[in-house]
Amino acid sequence: MSEKYGGAMAAKRLMGVLGTAALTVGMLTLAPAAADADDPTQSISGTIKGVGFKAGKNRGSISVYRMKDGNCLWVNADVTWDGNKYTAKVPTARNYRVLYSHWDSLSFTKAHRYGVAEAWYSGAVNCEGSKYVTVAAGQNVVKKHIAVKGNGKIQVKSQKLAHTKTVDDYVTFFDAKTNREVTAPSALDGTTTTAVVNPGLYRVAIVRTTTKNGHTSQKVLKVHGTTSKKVKKGAAVRVSPNEATLVTFGVRAKKVKDFSYKTMVKITGTPAAGSTLKAKRSALPKGTTVKYQWWSSYGKLKGATKSTYKVKTTDRGAAIFVNVTASKPGYVKADFDSAMKYVPGKHLRVATAQTLAVSGTKMKVTKATFQVPVSATITWYVNDVWDGGGTKTYDISSLTAGDVVKAEVYYWKKGYEAVTKTTTAVVP
Repeated sequence: MSEKYGGAMAAKRLMGVLGTAALTVGMLTLAPAAADADDPTQSISGTIKGVGFKAGKNRGSISVYRMKDGNCLWVNADVTWDGNKYTAKVPTARNYRVLYSHWDSLSFTKAHRYGVAEAWYSGAVNCEGSKYVTVAAGQNVVKKHIAVKGNGKIQVKSQKLAHTKTVDDYVTFFDAKTNREVTAPSALDGTTTTAVVNPGLYRVAIVRTTTKNGHTSQKVLKVHGTTSKKVKKGAAVRVSPNEATLVTFGVRAKKVKDFSYKTMVKITGTPAAGSTLKAKRSALPKGTTVKYQWWSSYGKLKGATKSTYKVKTTDRGAAIFVNVTASKPGYVKADFDSAMKYVPGKHLRVATAQTLAVSGTKMKVTKATFQVPVSATITWYVNDVWDGGGTKTYDISSLTAGDVVKAEVYYWKKGYEAVTKTTTAVVP
């Protein structure tokens, strides 16, 4: 696995930035903890039906977004479940966009938007194109049902992709009807790229991104099924639900078998130092080659390549999961991540409290200190709606008196339990 934009590498990247506070029901999500503001009267509810949802065994999550300046802004909605029915309490009356995300084949997370399905990519979500859900003040329930459809795979083999300081090549996919590039979660393993896509017709191309003097340009290097570099002249590749298509440039695409849709991996055992965890997987066809690699939120666990793993004291404060790869001639190669097991860590003791002060047109958060040095990530919210992060100060000049600004600081240190501290202030 030289690089993975989904599965183990995506989990590692996200946990390295967000820590274990980003863990939810069997998956990773960019959303912080549930709202701690006054209970809102507005809510959105509905049912989830289709592939990826099991009543009573929720394998995903509901996220609510709003659009600002062309970006999807996560909304601090309090989501509850009853079987396959969800209710998301939202802070204010406005237009929202609702997405349901779940683990899919290749252990990638697919986000199904109300009105249209879309994919997560490199840990970011694209909510554009989904239908607005209009919530009026005091409106207790707006019913929006989401149908989760089965997805398919495209595997593109034997392509050498350049990756330098100025050049980045990647395999990409275009909707054959619109010739627009499709955002699809994909994994690169050596010279093979595998992507999860919605059923339909696609064209496959290799695109080069070049960055020079601060400017970025793109050009198409190769298109499957043609010697032309025009995407619309390429051969259309059909992807069906729960099936895989193998694409090799210069060779006609063909269907291959795919066992990943029925394969699940779980961990048994107690997540504590000295205990042994075991990976248990669903049955695979005879002759399948299986490989294991254990990971934690601290990174790849060196030498942990068996079906069992003995937890070490250095794993405290981390979430552990196992990645299983399966390969067999005539099948599309696939990998699966288990749900995570969290190993309890030491507790961080607060030495000085976190504060938030107003000075002119700025709000400044002073981070808490602990008995040991820690790392911290700052996130800002206005009236419970995410509005950026990273900096200690927040510009309130464009806000209205009475708006509530919240600084949420996430503190972490290897071997310790992560701590989130939230401090609010009202715009004067």
